[in-house]
Amino acid sequence: MEKQITTVYKYPLRISPTCASTLYQWSCACRYLWNRSLRLKSGLYKRYKLSMGYFGTKHPDGINTVGTAKRLTILRARYEWLNALPCCTQQEVLRDLDKAFSNFFKRVKKGETPGYPRKKHRGDLHRLYFPKSIFRIDMDDQGRHYLKLPKIEALIRIDIDRPYLEHPADKIISLSIVHEREYWYVCILVEKTIDVTIRALPAVGINRGIVKTVALSDGTGYQLDTDKLKKLEDRKTILQTRLSRKIGSKKFEKKSGHWLQQKKQIDRLDHAMADIRLNFNHQTSRHIVSHYGDISIEDYKIKQMTKSAKGTIEQPGTDVQIKADFNRAQLRQGWGQLGTMLEYKSNRFGHTVTKKSVPFITQECNSCGNTTPDNVDERHRIFICVKCGFTENMDTNAALNVLHRE
Repeated sequence: MEKQITTVYKYPLRISPTCASTLYQWSCACRYLWNRSLRLKSGLYKRYKLSMGYFGTKHPDGINTVGTAKRLTILRARYEWLNALPCCTQQEVLRDLDKAFSNFFKRVKKGETPGYPRKKHRGDLHRLYFPKSIFRIDMDDQGRHYLKLPKIEALIRIDIDRPYLEHPADKIISLSIVHEREYWYVCILVEKTIDVTIRALPAVGINRGIVKTVALSDGTGYQLDTDKLKKLEDRKTILQTRLSRKIGSKKFEKKSGHWLQQKKQIDRLDHAMADIRLNFNHQTSRHIVSHYGDISIEDYKIKQMTKSAKGTIEQPGTDVQIKADFNRAQLRQGWGQLGTMLEYKSNRFGHTVTKKSVPFITQECNSCGNTTPDNVDERHRIFICVKCGFTENMDTNAALNVLHRE
């Protein structure tokens, strides 16, 4: 059975300094357009209570506001450096801004933390979007791939380590160029046709924890390298302390060269920690969806679980530092990222992922259902039911509860 999915392939670019400078200027122009449009939309609403969309808005009192798309045409005619990059890339920036405001109002209606769209600073390089009609990917006789972008004469080499077109019906929809860690990457959006073969695979329950990152109901476990993460976090704390003493750490103070150099070191540590989690979650999720069919996981509310316990001035919290350390240990595992990967990878294999609410997951006996804290030996990570005598590893028993819970 064939199935249509949309996926993204990310590859590094071998780019010359001239092309890198051009892409950097284009990203800065997109950042300027984002900040200018954000300031205009915010000021227009605060002063006149009028909203400005991409195509304009007609209000009940008869006032029509010009859309950001029309203003883009005016700006491109006024500034040559804005007219130097493709128009479709700038149009996508304005669409992204509209999506940011739309998501903001949705969160306000739901009563969640709104998260108003923010201004992009100098280090925030905006992605460069290109539709299929204006770029070309060529391949030479030696199998090397090159990207041809509009308004750039030179070809850009793509380091492709895995094919992105595997089926005759696969087609490229668009691509984006992003800047990460002083390197440029291309993200190719592909509509793929995959062959989904339904296989009879066993069901599995998954328990995500701190001592054992991932525990399966059949006794299999996967452990994230938390020791290495802790060392990187300690190193980051030291660098942040040094950063706070340098010129530029105060508000509205110009950043010194030493401050910028120290900040780059901190950013490298952040990326290193993110890569460790990303690699672990990719390998773990791939192994799970390849060997198991129906997958059951806990429906964790991570934002609620990791809320601060400091309270308010009138009602201060207790054990604030202990709760902060516990929150840090939970966030270190990357539970949400693993759940997201399991969902979209299971969809490719034709499997299902079910989220279940399982209260008292570690205290409930999977054999008789007896639930009490006395069943758990936290020190030795063993579950011994005081009623029926059922004995099992604590994490495995929790995963069994997830599997068998309706």
